[in-house]
Amino acid sequence: MNKLVFSIDGPEFISSGFELWCKSHEIELMYIQPDKPTQNCLIERLNGAYRKEMLDVYMFFELNDVKELTENWIEEYNERCLHESLNNLTPSEWAIMGGKRDEKGHAPFHLFYTLK
Repeated sequence: MNKLVFSIDGPEFISSGFELWCKSHEIELMYIQPDKPTQNCLIERLNGAYRKEMLDVYMFFELNDVKELTENWIEEYNERCLHESLNNLTPSEWAIMGGKRDEKGHAPFHLFYTLK
């Protein structure tokens, strides 16, 4: 599997140190086009949820605390939280079904859910 970081071109992501780190870990670094924030909207949504539900809630004193709570949060987010944008499926359920949207941008079974 290819490893890829897709990010904005903010100063924290265009430093030579970050580029070297990515290269040393065989990670391809790609940037969204300037003035095209919608190219990164899904990760921005995820970042916002992580900030609101983790970083704004807990005070961390040890790196292991961050890792453990983040692992729990990721499991909760992907396995148990229903996402309205995925027609009230979890991300894992949506991925199992192929993670594809129809021509109108709806997640799988959109018609089924709207007919209930």
